[in-house]
Amino acid sequence: MTSIDHLISESELAPATMHEEIAAAFHMWEGAQSISASARHPGERANILIGAQTEPQGSAFADISYHSSSTGRVKAISLARICLNPAKRWKIGFDGNNVGGGWDYWQAGRTELDLQPGSAIL
Repeated sequence: MTSIDHLISESELAPATMHEEIAAAFHMWEGAQSISASARHPGERANILIGAQTEPQGSAFADISYHSSSTGRVKAISLARICLNPAKRWKIGFDGNNVGGGWDYWQAGRTELDLQPGSAIL
């Protein structure tokens, strides 16, 4: 996984707008699952990282690492990653047009967050 900056630039999206969209996706899941989200401040460790794939494939994927001390059937997550394909054109607003029109950032974030129970610091 690498920085999402190039993906944002190539898709001609404002970083602040991207942050607002992923915050909206987290907010949607806060009501449906036991998660809470807040922005990461300098020096804080993030529980969920959002970045660009280094080997582009598909549109996006999620990857989860569990705490090594978790022994039960339900395990605590130590780190989750949401990786977006930088070769795709990303957009804000889901209009159902993914062919040539771009992939919706909020929709991808909402879908990948479905796999990420727990708390998150963006």
